[in-house]
This record gives sequence, C-alpha cells and structure tokens, in this order.
Amino acid sequence: MKRLLALPRGQRLLVFSFIALGTLALLVGVTLLLALLTVNNVPRSVAQPIAEGVQVAEYAIIPGDDAYPAPLVVAADGTVYTASYSSGEVFVVAPGATEAVVIPGSGDSFASVAGLVYDEADGSLIVLDRVTGNAESSGGVLYRLRPSDGSAVLMGRLDEAVDSVALNGLARDADGYLYAADLLGAVWRFNPDGSGGGKWWEAPRIPGSETPVVTDVAFDPASSFLYATDSRLNVVYSIDIAAAASTNFYRFNGESNPPGLAGITVGADGSVYVTAIDEK
Repeated sequence: MKRLLALPRGQRLLVFSFIALGTLALLVGVTLLLALLTVNNVPRSVAQPIAEGVQVAEYAIIPGDDAYPAPLVVAADGTVYTASYSSGEVFVVAPGATEAVVIPGSGDSFASVAGLVYDEADGSLIVLDRVTGNAESSGGVLYRLRPSDGSAVLMGRLDEAVDSVALNGLARDADGYLYAADLLGAVWRFNPDGSGGGKWWEAPRIPGSETPVVTDVAFDPASSFLYATDSRLNVVYSIDIAAAASTNFYRFNGESNPPGLAGITVGADGSVYVTAIDEK
C-alpha cells in the first residue's frame, strides 16, 4: 500500500480504476453465474398420468429454448412430427431416436404452427400456421410441407379480417376435408385442397356459463365422427360430420380441480385420449 501511495497521482488513479473495474467485472460474473445456476436448477415439468394403467415416460428432446411444441402427429412407420407455435420450426423424430431434428427451412416458412396432419399418400405434412403467436386473435394459413427437402406450398388461408379467428389444432376426415379448431369457440372446415375455408360448427352456448374455448380436434375413421375439446368448459364434443351437429361425449362435472381438457387424439380401437393442462 505504501508503494501504491508513493506512485504519482496519475498512476495511482490508473491502478485504482483497474481495481474498480475488476471488482465490478467479478460482481457481474458472479451474478450471471448465480442466475444461470438458478435457471438450470428449475425442475422441468413432468407429465403425469391421471388414469389407471397409463404410463408416461420421456420420448424425445426437442431442441431450442423456444420450441414450445403444440401439435403432434405420428406416421404409420412410427416417425413423429411436431412443431413450435413460437418459432415456427417443424421437428421430426425418427423411430428409435431420442432427439428431434429440425426440418431445414421450416422456421423461415412458418411463424406459429398450431396444427399438423400427416398425409400417408405422399409423405407430406399439412401445416396450419397461425401467422402470429397471439392465442386470442390471428389468421390461419394452410401449407403442404415436404419433410424430405423442406419445401412448402401454400394451400389456403384465412385472414384476421375474416372473423377474428384463432385457429388451433387440425384434423382431416376420410374424404380429405380439413377441420381446424378455433379458440373462439368454433370449428372451421376447408376443402381437401385447402380452399374454401369457412366456419362449419360452433360450440353450444350455455346461458350463464362462460364462452367455450375449442382447443383441438380429432377424427375417428371408425365412426366418422369429429371430436373437439373445450378447455374452458371441460367438454369433449362428438360431432356428426354429415349433420354438423354435436353431443357431449364427455363433460367434467366436478366442483374443484377442473382438468382443462386440451389436446385430443383417437386410437385405432376408437379409444379417445385427451390431455389435461390444468390437472394438479
């Protein structure tokens, strides 16, 4: 310290500046390290079965911090496809793989993927792009994506101006018609080529109840019925495609801990599987 005080004033200021900057850098480094450790130590959400006889295990890891995979389809050979409603990227998980791979160019082609249908006839994907990540109001665009080269061809579109749609979830019936759930309480129907989109069915409004939120759709080839989930009223609707008329396939009648019925699919044996986003 005596040697430091004996230095000329300019050199003392320079030394003290280095010490101050070093101390500041050390504090910043420690803060960043603690922040990273905190983030990395946050426990991951783990899916839990809520029905007897059902087991859940991690299948594959989706790369990227903004993946947020929403739709999922499985090809006949076991290949899994999913996509991000945040980045627009489409992912493929090969049979036996434990990590998803991004289809090249998909993140540039799409903005917010909310629905997928796999076409076994040519191995392509029909992609529902919600245009924006806004879950309350966004348009909807249908593309045909070829996973082999990442090329995407426009099929049809709805604009926000049409009816403030918020499409989420996609299904196709035996005749090729496409159905998209609308978070604003409806289902839209498109021709097999993606054209002619229009509001096809609306969830029943119950006096004194909240507005329905239709979250996803699935087609059952055995019955030719379309199923739709209502995540707000916790109803699974069974819709007769020929008549566009529905009945309640399931309704949660509990007074507490509502499940928040969201994603839906139908097994080969006709069993209906539904995810619950609010179940504790």
